[in-house]
Amino acid sequence: MSSPWQHPTRYKVVLRWPGGSSAINLRGRQELGGRAAYWNRIVKSKRRWLTDPEAVHAHTKRAIDDLEDLGVTEAQIREIAVQEHLEVAIEFSEENVGFAERIFPWEFVILRAVRGLHGRTKLSISRHLKRKARVKNSSLPTRRVLFIQSEPGLLCGEYTFDAEREHIRHLFETAPEPGLNAFDWLDSPTTQELETRVRDTKPDVIHMSGIDSHEGRALLQSKSPLNRQAPTLKPQGNSLRQTARDGFYLSGDELRAESIDYSDVARVLNSADKSPTLVSFNCQFSAARLAAISVAEGASFGLGIHGQSNESYVENFYFMFYRLLVQERVSVFDAFNRTIQALSHQQDDLDATDLVLWSDASAYRPGAAGVPTSETVQHAEPKKPEEAPVSKGGSDLDVEVRPHPELNYSNLHNGRGLFHKFRLAPKKAVRFPDVVVLVELTFGSETFRCRKMLDVVESLDIHDMIQVPLTWGFLKGIRESINTTIYVEVQYEEKPVYSETHGVVVHPINDWKDNTKDGRWLPSFVLPLDPAVQDIVGHARRNLRIITDDAQAKFDGYQSAKVEKVTLQAQAIWSALAHNYDIAYMDPPPAYSEKSQRLRGPSQVIRQQSGTCIDLALTYAACLEYIGLYPVLFLLDGHALTGYWTNEQADLELSREDHGLSETVSVDTDALDQDGTTLLENDTKAFQYKKIHYVEIVNLVNQGALVPVETTLIPESQSFAAAMESGLHRISSDWDFDSMLSIRQARRLGTTPLPYQVEDSTP
Repeated sequence: MSSPWQHPTRYKVVLRWPGGSSAINLRGRQELGGRAAYWNRIVKSKRRWLTDPEAVHAHTKRAIDDLEDLGVTEAQIREIAVQEHLEVAIEFSEENVGFAERIFPWEFVILRAVRGLHGRTKLSISRHLKRKARVKNSSLPTRRVLFIQSEPGLLCGEYTFDAEREHIRHLFETAPEPGLNAFDWLDSPTTQELETRVRDTKPDVIHMSGIDSHEGRALLQSKSPLNRQAPTLKPQGNSLRQTARDGFYLSGDELRAESIDYSDVARVLNSADKSPTLVSFNCQFSAARLAAISVAEGASFGLGIHGQSNESYVENFYFMFYRLLVQERVSVFDAFNRTIQALSHQQDDLDATDLVLWSDASAYRPGAAGVPTSETVQHAEPKKPEEAPVSKGGSDLDVEVRPHPELNYSNLHNGRGLFHKFRLAPKKAVRFPDVVVLVELTFGSETFRCRKMLDVVESLDIHDMIQVPLTWGFLKGIRESINTTIYVEVQYEEKPVYSETHGVVVHPINDWKDNTKDGRWLPSFVLPLDPAVQDIVGHARRNLRIITDDAQAKFDGYQSAKVEKVTLQAQAIWSALAHNYDIAYMDPPPAYSEKSQRLRGPSQVIRQQSGTCIDLALTYAACLEYIGLYPVLFLLDGHALTGYWTNEQADLELSREDHGLSETVSVDTDALDQDGTTLLENDTKAFQYKKIHYVEIVNLVNQGALVPVETTLIPESQSFAAAMESGLHRISSDWDFDSMLSIRQARRLGTTPLPYQVEDSTP
């Protein structure tokens, strides 16, 4: 097989593995741009379609077909499948050239194809940024680290970096060759402060933990109305455009949060007379530009995240990666490969595709200084857990516990645990067998317990494993929020390693948190089995016979497959609520916590003859779900309304995230430059469609597949036609659009109705 260095220069991308290579045949930049746009949309929605075997099969076949179209044969994919490492070499001349090649999710597409033809694999993938010449000499050791934690201004408190910082500090300060290792750190520096420190200390490793420009922009807009910008997202066919560019938030004037462009970040990190060996980023959307351009400016390696990622996976990755790099003194390549391979046995290996390692020299180029040969990469074996010695005590076990400060039943009902983070991490390469974790949640004289015994070998976040057996019967009696405690104890060899009591607030059962993290559980308040729903549907059945002039008319969901029939069923429910009950609009019951609302269920709305916009939306949605239609809930800024699908396939198409995308989407480099979060955001809520989906939602409404209905017109006894017209008006702009929740998708993914009637918990 020919050497990968002999391919014609027109090839911008070459895949290399031990003993083989394949050039990507780029017939045109727009071709790869379109594929990049398509696959990034699939990647950001992987949590939606991974539960759908049909979608998994379709995307796997598309991955194989696309790689073959680009020049990678099926035989080569099968050959790649049995390797442990693959390199994607991408030519680089200047930043504004070849962005499609850098933004294409090679890791995901290749792994998807490999899994389809071979099943599970040990494959790890890195990228070589093939520069024409080295920019400057970089320092090859990894003995001095500069740790940057940045949460400036209003972004303060969004994340905590203490455990990450102290873990990396410990690894460097206790590494072999004492006296040659140094740890330095900065907290939310300005650009000038960061540049000065880099020039003065000349670090070998720079680790950046913080908030990227896309996430930071959204957080600042939600925190302060003064930061809200004019809407930039409008329906534009297949293209979704935003103006935010990749970057990193540092402190600006008067310590305000300031987004620093990726090019300036890369320049500053390489501002010393010798560039660092490694620049790593623990922030979203950091792979395509922040990490890549840091290598283009001189760093030997750049490590970043493609879009959004599993926070727990990334944290575990960095803990293991730095231990191998610093304590065991392996190369950056080997540390990356061994960490990916080790974690693939513990967690979903698709999470590994979110980590992107760039290098300025190929892993397969003989003689590259400080870079392992292909034989080294090929035969690198991850250290087996059983090889690690058993710890003689608990002092080398780090414990980080962060409970959710507020709890309510809808969150617990849907599987959100008591903790935001519960991490156990060895400080050294030792095992901790039979670690005992005890958690107790106390309500007065009642105590709910969870006890687990674990073997801890690598960093492990068990926050989603801690579940206490709460019963709604107890919570049913809570009328107001109460303060209580969670006691946590971690033992090793029958001695406490960690013991702490944490205060938490528990909210009433009908409490709904209207925020970005917990608002998604609203479908649990859609109660189709509420007794009042049956009464409403009884009235609606009579109304259906009247408006159809058919004594045999009945509710049959989508069985007729006719939009007109579906519309008449939705109209009959509307007529029952608008004309058979005397319902008035009312402000929500008082709640005493930020962005919290007490919700009324259908029985309470009918009995009290009143409801808020969200109460009416939930009641109408419950009735639609009861008769077999698929409702949605639109959440706007300070408002809510209902909608429904006119056919049962449209919702499924949107959930797969391929609606409205043609086989060849023409996207030029400028469009990709502007698409940032739109192309890459990985929304894992699975049934909640955020503002980035607004274009698809509007297109579906325009096609008649989705109908918004303004339920606040029920108390005015307005016509169904007026309600539909008002619904269209409400969602006509993305300015106050927050999200749309699909009740059908929520049910498919386990978000079930709460096991109570909402009025049970309200006086």
